[in-house]
Parts: sequence; structure tokens; C-alpha cells
Amino acid sequence: MSTLQRLLLRHGINSLRALLPLSLTALIAVGAAASAAALGANKFDLMLDYLASSPPVGANAEGYRRVRQAMARKAIADARDAGLAFFRVAVTGYSPVEFDAKQHDLTLWQSDPPQFWTALDAMFDDLDAAGIRLVPSFVWNITQFPSLGNDNVAMFVRDPNSASRRLLAQFIRDFIGRYKDRPTMLFYEMGNEMNLAADLDERARNCQHERCIWENFTTGDMTRFARETVALIKSSDPSRGVTSGYSLPRPAAAHLEHRPQFSAAGADWRPDTAGEFDRYLIAANEPFDIISIHVYPEDETRPSASPSDERFDPVAAAAKVARSIGKRLFIGEFGDPGGATPFMSHVMDDIVRERVDFSAIWVWEFYQMSTHTPVVRFNVEPGYSDDIIRSLMATERRIGVAAPPDITAAPRVVLTWPLPCAEIDRPIDLAAVASDRTNAVRQVDFLIDGQLFAAVSGPPYRTPFDPVGRGSRTVEIEARAIAASGTTAASHSTVRLNGDKSRCEPSD
Repeated sequence: MSTLQRLLLRHGINSLRALLPLSLTALIAVGAAASAAALGANKFDLMLDYLASSPPVGANAEGYRRVRQAMARKAIADARDAGLAFFRVAVTGYSPVEFDAKQHDLTLWQSDPPQFWTALDAMFDDLDAAGIRLVPSFVWNITQFPSLGNDNVAMFVRDPNSASRRLLAQFIRDFIGRYKDRPTMLFYEMGNEMNLAADLDERARNCQHERCIWENFTTGDMTRFARETVALIKSSDPSRGVTSGYSLPRPAAAHLEHRPQFSAAGADWRPDTAGEFDRYLIAANEPFDIISIHVYPEDETRPSASPSDERFDPVAAAAKVARSIGKRLFIGEFGDPGGATPFMSHVMDDIVRERVDFSAIWVWEFYQMSTHTPVVRFNVEPGYSDDIIRSLMATERRIGVAAPPDITAAPRVVLTWPLPCAEIDRPIDLAAVASDRTNAVRQVDFLIDGQLFAAVSGPPYRTPFDPVGRGSRTVEIEARAIAASGTTAASHSTVRLNGDKSRCEPSD
């Protein structure tokens, strides 16, 4: 499926712990074989949490920023407690997706670069403090830079002198120039699932008007783009590896390369043989140091030209290819909307058996559309998916990576709704996110001006609140998390009820 479809669907610590990702980075730099595997997670929206550039209509912008950053810091701390080594992050965000956007994820980069980089500096500082490394992905959405440069996708892919490519090059040089000496960086990623658009008639599928951002491109076009982009990255930082960000090749990828969907003869959908799969995976990832695949349940039942009784194991197949050419393997995404399914167990077994170098689960504490509604189908978060987290930690132990010691028994909590300084004149839900290290908290209490209003014993931590009858005034709403040990933590916001116009400043 397309990048957009998939996105919408799913889409101080101990020194030994901190040294692991650094040693992997050093091994990448010298081209040696990695001696240990590393498990991480996708945290697509982490950069957006620190920018907090699109607050809800009427929200206090500073209050929104503080909540988003608090949620990000909780996610980072939870990942540290789970023993995760790195986050894969869209460091350019996602939007715009069309021409003439007034507000988008790179607005601040273009309008106020110092403020943009200050926000990202805070992200790097928090990752460093937790010992979590970063795999930055530069082109998560292939229409983003064409939208900004007033080009179409084909111009972006084919022409290194196009306005969109010049913008991408500027961002890459700015980003790497600023952060290449940080210990945070593990390796770089060109983008996300670009191979799933190559050789398909995306123009016919997406365009209803003549002026359309989509224009078709081939695998050959994509590979030239990859060589040019890798050369740009390496010119800025030759010390680290680069991966593609590609998904597993389509079942007919090799056939479509020779006869694309937009060719005069139409698409060749015949399933690739095992040999064709191997050759395509090698060729598509030729410009890169690290082969990338993304794996989901449907990939195990994909059509193929192999014997019908032969089960396709995408991880084992890709690991064999990577070993054959002396490259590392990155499972950039793996996940299952069903949670801790046999598929997930099999992938984690494969990670151990095949000694996969880097693997990132989809998706860690993912709040794409609001501060108080997770993307539930794939969300990996204490309290929501403890079974998955336990499986990840067990896999870490099997590959010889231990989670850090229990350095605190205090829970974590963020009051995510209402936002600080909100004006409330109708019923809403009070909402919070909370964790007790890698587990759910025992309870979250909601208090109004210090008085208990409601107690919630499991996620989602939310409760209805009606301002009727409470007068026109300011109140303090508090979310108080209680850990299994009995220790507590609190998060609070001052809000205005029923037309109150008192001056309000978001509190720390």
C-alpha cells in the first residue's frame, strides 16, 4: 500500500547501556560487521512534538507546546526503560502534501530557522540524556518537498537542480552540519517507502486535475535519486552509514521494473521468483550501506513464484541477501494491528536467529491527530500493549542487550486534555497519559482545585467533565498517577470556565 495509506492506517543512565549504540555507530563508520543487534522503535512524530507548530484552533500555543514536549519526554523515558536503543524519526515531518499550503511541518524551518533548530536541539538533548539514538529519515512523504518547491514528484526524483531537490539538499546539509558530531546519531535514512511508488501509475490514481503533484517515476529514476542523495549525505558526514527506508519489494517488483504500470503494454503483475526477489533487493539498495525492509503480516502470505507449499519468510530472505553482499539489514518497520500475534513472535524469533542488525517496531506512543487520542491499532505504549513490550524486552535479552536497571519507582503522567489556559464552556473529557516504567499505572486520579473528581484504573485515562454549574472562574485540573509501589506523580493545567477572561499563563 502507499506511504500515505499505511501512515493513516497505522498510519542519567548507566554508561554500559549508552555505549551500545555508540559502538554500533563506530562499526558502521569503519565498515566492520556489527557484533550485536539493536532494537528500536518508530517514533514518527517526535520532531513534531518538539515543534508543536499546529495547535488546535483557539488553543494557547505555549501551553500546547509544553504538553506535546512533555508527552515526547515521557515517550523517550518509557523507551529507555524498555531497553530500546534508538528511534526512527521523520525529521522533516510529513506535510505539505499539496501545492500552496499556508501552514506545514517545515514552515518554521523556512520562516524562522533559529527557532526551528532550537526546538530540534531540545529533542537531541532529551534523547542524549536517555541514551536513545536517532535514525533521522529525510523524505518521509515523497510529495512534501515537491509541494514546497512547486514541482511534481517526477521532477523531484529526476532533476537534482529542481527547486524541490535544492530544498531537500539544503535541509540535509543544515541538519547534518548541525548534528553530525552529536553522539545521538546512529545512521541516516533517505526516506520512507519510496520503492512502493516506483513503476506504478500514481498520476492516474491520484490526479483529477492537470496541475497535479504526482507524476510517475521508475525504479531506475529512484536508484539515480538514491545515488545522488547518498552522495550528498556522505559529503556532509562520511563517518556514518545510510539506509534507504524502503519497504519490502512488491511481490512483482522485478517484473514491474521492466514493464511499469504506466507503460504502453500495462503492468506486469507476475510474481517474482526467489532469484528475482534477491536481485531486485540488491539492485534497489545498491547505493546504501544498510538494506532496509518493512514487514507486516500480509507479507507472509504474498504471492510468489515459489512452490505453493513453500512459506515466504521475508526477514530470513532479506537477511540472506544482506549477508551475501556484506551489508547490514534494517527492519525499519514491523508491527501487527492485532498486537502480540504469532506473526510478531515469528518476526522477533527471526531477529534473533538471523542476527538482524537493526529493527524498529511500529509505532511507539503515537498521537498523530491529537494529544489525547492514540493511533490505537498499532500503538505500543505501557498500559496499552504491555505484552508487546514484554516481548521486545525478552528479545533484547536473547540478543544480549539488557534494559537499564530500575533507577526510579516514580510513575510518569501528562495531563493531555484540556490544554493549559483552555476556555471550557461545554462538556469535555479530561485525559492523561501515564506509565509505571514499562507497565500501566495502578490508577490516575483527576482533581479539580485539589479535590478528587474521578479515579480511573486503566487506560485510556479519561473521564467526562461538565463545567455547567461551576461558575465563571479559573480552576486547576490535575492528573495524579499512582504507581504499583504507591509513589505518585502529577501534571496540571490552569483552565478558564464558562467565559472567564482572567489572564492565564501556562505553568511549567
